[in-house]
Amino acid sequence: MIEVNHQIDPSAQLAPDVQMGAFCVIEQDVTIGSGCVLGHHVVIRAGSVIKNGVRIDDFACIGKCPMKAKNSAVTSDEALSPAVIGEESIIGCHAIIYRGAMIGQQVLTADLATVREHVTVGDGTIIGRGAAIESCCEIGAN
Repeated sequence: MIEVNHQIDPSAQLAPDVQMGAFCVIEQDVTIGSGCVLGHHVVIRAGSVIKNGVRIDDFACIGKCPMKAKNSAVTSDEALSPAVIGEESIIGCHAIIYRGAMIGQQVLTADLATVREHVTVGDGTIIGRGAAIESCCEIGAN
């Protein structure tokens, strides 16, 4: 039997039926809705909102803050809104959803995909394996 170790901030609000694999990290002020399933080693950063029925696979990170290179002309130190994952969406293994991204309902974000800050993804959309959706864009529904 695997001993399950989680790091869950006391301010996080998890529905009673949330299922988690081993070694999940859930930071402060996170909300996770009913019927959600988190794989092993999932990290959900501060303030992120995971709506009902979402599946997040192993090693995914939700709400990551962007990094800024010393000479970066694009990335700023602005305050970003929390990441939001819509109902019944699926986030694949090793996917990264940045803080400031909004994922619609029933969206599939496949393994190794990245969705950057200031991105909105419409309901029913499929983001393919390894895709990178760069900042400041909108993808429509379906």
